[in-house]
Amino acid sequence: MINYVSPDTVKNEENYTKLDIIKMIVFGERVARPRDTERPTDFNLEYSEHFIQVDQEVKLSAWYIPRLNSEKIIIMFHGYSLSKSSLLLEAQVFWKKGYSVFIPDFRGSGESTLSFSTMGYLEADDVNAVCRYVNQHFRYKEKILFGHSMGG
Repeated sequence: MINYVSPDTVKNEENYTKLDIIKMIVFGERVARPRDTERPTDFNLEYSEHFIQVDQEVKLSAWYIPRLNSEKIIIMFHGYSLSKSSLLLEAQVFWKKGYSVFIPDFRGSGESTLSFSTMGYLEADDVNAVCRYVNQHFRYKEKILFGHSMGG
C-alpha cells in the first residue's frame, strides 16, 4: 500500500533509518499526495466538475470536457502517484479530434477522498464506479477507456 502524505513530511531515501524501512514494509510507503496542478481551462477547454460516490468513504473528483455534437466520449484514467491533471495534454488532443472527455482522480489523488493507493486493487472499483456514472449521466454511442500505468 502507498500512503499519500503532505510533501513536507516525505523523507529523502538517503535519510532512511532501519526503523523507517521496517515501517515502510509494515505500513506501506509514504509519498507526496498527487495534486491537480492544472485545470482544463489552462488548455482552453471548458469543463464541469463531477463527484462520484464509490462507497461510504470514497468520493472521486472528475472533470467532464464536453465536445458539442459529439457522439463519442473517452474516459481517461491517470497513472500511479499522478492526478487527472497529468492527462490534460492528451485530453486536449482527443477533444480536438471530436471526442468529449471525462477524467476522474483515483482515490487518494487530486481532489478525491482518502490518502492511499492500492496500486490498482481497489482502484478497479473506482473504474467501475466511473463507468457506471458516465453511463447513467451521459448518452454517447461510443465510449472508449484510456489509461496510463495503473490507470491502464
